[in-house]
Amino acid sequence: MYKGTDKISQIYKGTKPVRRIYKGDTLVYKIAPSGYVGTEYLESDGNQYIDTNITPNINSGIYIEYSYTTLNTPAGICGNYTPSGLYPDGRRDALFISTQSGSVNSTEIMLFSRGIEYHTNTLVSLNTKYKASINYLGDNKIKFDNLETANGTNLIDNTIIRLFSRFNASANNFNYSSAKIYSCKISNGTTLVRNFIPSVRLSDGEAGLYDLVNDVFYTNQGTGKFKYGKFKNIPDGYAQVDLGTLEWTYNGTRFATDITDITLRSTRLKGLCSKYPTFNGAVADAPDKSIIFSNSSYSVYVKDSSYTDATSFTTAMSDVWLLYQKA
Repeated sequence: MYKGTDKISQIYKGTKPVRRIYKGDTLVYKIAPSGYVGTEYLESDGNQYIDTNITPNINSGIYIEYSYTTLNTPAGICGNYTPSGLYPDGRRDALFISTQSGSVNSTEIMLFSRGIEYHTNTLVSLNTKYKASINYLGDNKIKFDNLETANGTNLIDNTIIRLFSRFNASANNFNYSSAKIYSCKISNGTTLVRNFIPSVRLSDGEAGLYDLVNDVFYTNQGTGKFKYGKFKNIPDGYAQVDLGTLEWTYNGTRFATDITDITLRSTRLKGLCSKYPTFNGAVADAPDKSIIFSNSSYSVYVKDSSYTDATSFTTAMSDVWLLYQKA
């Protein structure tokens, strides 16, 4: 922890990550339990979303850190949009963070609450992390990065909050976004009811958001698979490597490299990759866009028909992370 900061990213005792710290009877620090590994972010391509199982009320609040990877129209991060006219008492926007349109050149990020459209006057910059909150812990404020305004509480709504999406009551549909979520907290008054951290389940490689409040793992309710970033809070017996830092060869069918400290245990289920699913079978039978571990050597293979030479493949693998079991 650096002097002057209020956030701790990770604590170790020796080489082992500390999972919980108490001050008296109060839990002051916590990470996901064994069986899960944290990641820098969770990423949707517009087809994946998280159902929080939270129906907002007048006391609800949210804090979220996110970035857009591409833009659709509109790009909803969370919340519910109900225009005036559908209810006699007017709009019922709840925990609503979205963009105004789908054009990078004209898109403003907006936060909606209690019928107030809070334009940030900030044009979307792709892959830039933003921090936004609405009535978080009952502070009655809308905040975006270092900007804030009042009137941050919500009107009662009856639609469960989804992340990577916003509900549009006028069209009776959801608008999804291509985005990354780094963290998300949902409150009811001054009580924290969700504390989501991006995580991956080690048993099957499923990515989602782990809720530290209720110890529940929330997974994709859409189609396809979430992508994710660099691993955090790595458990004992594992290590990670950026695939773009390895030497790759290409034989016309697949790419290959060696990781000299990977386990030689006779199994193909030796690791997880942030880009490619692990194929548990013979290398020759692997489908396109998969990663395969040798069950008898240090070799790791990737099949991806998008690339036809080792140089371009290596460049593309920069910031693609592999978590693997160590020898």
